[in-house]
Amino acid sequence: LHAAASPTATASLPKDDNDQSSLFRRSAQIFCNLFPLWTLMTATVALKRPATFLSIPSSTFPAQIGALMLCMGITLTPRDFQRVVQRPGAVLLAFVGCYGVMPALAWTLASLLQLPSNLAAGLVLVACINGAQASNLCTYIGQGDLALSVLMTTMTTMGAMVMTPLMG
Repeated sequence: LHAAASPTATASLPKDDNDQSSLFRRSAQIFCNLFPLWTLMTATVALKRPATFLSIPSSTFPAQIGALMLCMGITLTPRDFQRVVQRPGAVLLAFVGCYGVMPALAWTLASLLQLPSNLAAGLVLVACINGAQASNLCTYIGQGDLALSVLMTTMTTMGAMVMTPLMG
């Protein structure tokens, strides 16, 4: 395994294999970097021609999200998570942001807008929702710390079981 990763082993690979791998990586990077464009195009088609997407049964959505999570997850290694665990402050900061700062900002906004209490409560609860898969995808595309994003999402999701009832 170590020999395969060594420079001499890589140098002994046929040049075509390296060129194909490099081309694939560059193409994949370009495709990922254009994600906002794909999103905008898909949203435009969905608004202009909703029937286009009616053939996709909603029962497949969990599998589609699962496939997306798998694709991002296979880019991570246990070492990535070990590195993140050594920085618990970052995860704690996300937790405090999710269940402290965001609800406080929502409450302040609801107060400034003089929303009825039922709408204000809803706004505060929505503010507590963590980024979940969308934040992980944006982190991946932006070449951020995906392991940190996944761990933060996991911790705020687990925290939701205790923290959300406390917000009411």
